[in-house]
Amino acid sequence: MQAKEILVDTIALSEQLCSTPIQCKLAYACHENFMGRVVDGYFADALDVALYNREAAHALCEVQNKLTAKSLGLYIFDTYRPHRAVKDFERWIQQPATSTIELERKAIHYPHLDKHSLADIGYIAIDTSRHSLGYAIDLTLVDLNTHELLDMGACFDYFDVLSHDNVTVEQVGQAAFSNRQILKAAMHQQGFQIEPLEYWHFDYHKHEASEPMDIIITAELKGLNVGA
Repeated sequence: MQAKEILVDTIALSEQLCSTPIQCKLAYACHENFMGRVVDGYFADALDVALYNREAAHALCEVQNKLTAKSLGLYIFDTYRPHRAVKDFERWIQQPATSTIELERKAIHYPHLDKHSLADIGYIAIDTSRHSLGYAIDLTLVDLNTHELLDMGACFDYFDVLSHDNVTVEQVGQAAFSNRQILKAAMHQQGFQIEPLEYWHFDYHKHEASEPMDIIITAELKGLNVGA
């Protein structure tokens, strides 16, 4: 099966299968990420093109539908990730900071670490990413009434112990702790497993691709394979 046949646009699919569609803003298609720039393989006009394994995307829509009853929804930061983006991460780790915005993003995403250690600790994949196989996803919860992201105790891609799945209520506060449990329970119920270092990262329990895929995420892929 060809790579483009494996993936489906999750947002477009949710517009068909969910009473309230899943929301998305790809973090690596803009400057609001740990690198402070658009990552190779993403385009700024494709912020809501969330490609994902077909079966996993359908399961995610089931999660969305069950959360809607609680006036909550899913908000995606990243799904399928082109392999060239993983290589971009690798090059970035090896380079010194080159801009003011990169230093500003360091203060937000990894204030207590040096960028060169991020791969060694396990926060960034620089060889083969599960995202590039199409079955990993980064996401959080949004309040459907206020349209605000829920408090999770740490922002997306915050590389620190506060992002770990085993944090205590004392570390992140009752609201954030409860919100994480809601997200994890909803995802686990549909066959997703959490990444221990990142409360936002989940893997579907099976996938179709055997090799990393390198399809560039463009606006032209919006609606990919929906209805196919």
